[in-house]
Amino acid sequence: MLADEIARHARKKGAELVGFTSSREALRCLRAPWARSAVVLGLSIRHPLLATGVRYPSWEEPRQFIDVIMDAIALSVEEFLRGRGYRAMAVGASNRSVDLRNLVISSGLGVEGRNRLILTPEFGPRVRFSAVATDAVISAPPRRVENLCGSCRICRDACPSGALNGEFDISACESYNRKLERGSGLLVKKCTLCTDVCPVGRRWE
Repeated sequence: MLADEIARHARKKGAELVGFTSSREALRCLRAPWARSAVVLGLSIRHPLLATGVRYPSWEEPRQFIDVIMDAIALSVEEFLRGRGYRAMAVGASNRSVDLRNLVISSGLGVEGRNRLILTPEFGPRVRFSAVATDAVISAPPRRVENLCGSCRICRDACPSGALNGEFDISACESYNRKLERGSGLLVKKCTLCTDVCPVGRRWE
């Protein structure tokens, strides 16, 4: 079965989570009208260094180290599919123009949490995603993930910008992060409190 072959290849290359979706609505974000399915790939942030932002002269904006790893895994899956005669296009975690959240949710790998981050049962919000669009028809029913937040308000109480008080205030979040980034040099400092305090997925630590 193609889904099993892809999952085995992706895990061999380092992915910890592998999901699939054929949702037309979710696939729209990929801007690939020929795509019939998407492979969604996830890797947990087990070490703080992986979440560190770094600047390189050839990059327009900072990327996390883990984004570079996820890009490589996605490219490997793209090559795997092309080698079997399918059209494929990797969409890396460092591609800021594509929001992968709908793909992750429709694949059953995670849900949106109160902190507006994707939460997975395995790792909570401490995970990054990439994806691969393909014209292959991949039959793999998504798993069901229930609400993982419940009545928890820990991230809201910890947020220094107040961005999680009621509706998510993205301008407050971005403004606070810009202050942290100012003068941070090569390694880019960002607020990660809403990720750090989340109790979901802590059992692997």
